[in-house]
Amino acid sequence: MPHEREWFLKLSPKERHGLWTKARKDGSMLRHKHRQQDKEAIVESLHALKLLPQEPELGHLKKDELVAVACKDSWYPGGPRQFHNVLTPQLGLVFLSYMLVSIVRGACSDWGQMYLVQNKQQTALVASSFSSSQEIGGIIGSIAAGYVADLMVSKSSGSVKPRYLISLFLTLLQTVGILAFLFITNSHSSQLWISSVAFVIGFGMYGAITLFGVLAMEVAPPKLEGTSHSVQQVLWMVKSLSEFCS
Repeated sequence: MPHEREWFLKLSPKERHGLWTKARKDGSMLRHKHRQQDKEAIVESLHALKLLPQEPELGHLKKDELVAVACKDSWYPGGPRQFHNVLTPQLGLVFLSYMLVSIVRGACSDWGQMYLVQNKQQTALVASSFSSSQEIGGIIGSIAAGYVADLMVSKSSGSVKPRYLISLFLTLLQTVGILAFLFITNSHSSQLWISSVAFVIGFGMYGAITLFGVLAMEVAPPKLEGTSHSVQQVLWMVKSLSEFCS
């Protein structure tokens, strides 16, 4: 301890006075910053829980305890961003699903017509109707998926679980469509059948993509929603990379 104080004892009275003045000023600013962050944490906690700001307690939690919970949950206003938290199991599942669906979308959009003409001996007109039906199904699927998901989430007190279930259903629907396209469709299949299969593929595929984009931000850690969405968009580039390699 004496050795640690040597530098201070060597200071002149004027330098010591300046050091103490700066320390008091910095300490006052730090206390003010902490009090402001405490207020923001309390306001955000009560607002998120649809309580009035004047409410002194939330069950057994007092205002000071709300601040402690906010700090522990890593969303304390002004707190550091923990970027390693982006790699959570939930987000990992969303990212992986998004990447796989994007690859399927690229395959259907870029090679679906060629596959029908060369492997299934269909006409160019039927192949064109396949792509058109897929996009129409995608438009309807995106709108329907968003509306139904919002409706179910509102009925489940804001839980994101319904969005997971709907995205799972849409992914399975897309898989069924792909299997029908690959193993059931043949040279004798009608244009109506092929268009219907394409509609199902597009409905499930684009609907799932819509929900994955929302889920990537909803399940992301606080203050990392934009980072999560950016990572997802990077995975979307896998499709462009596959096009380049082909």
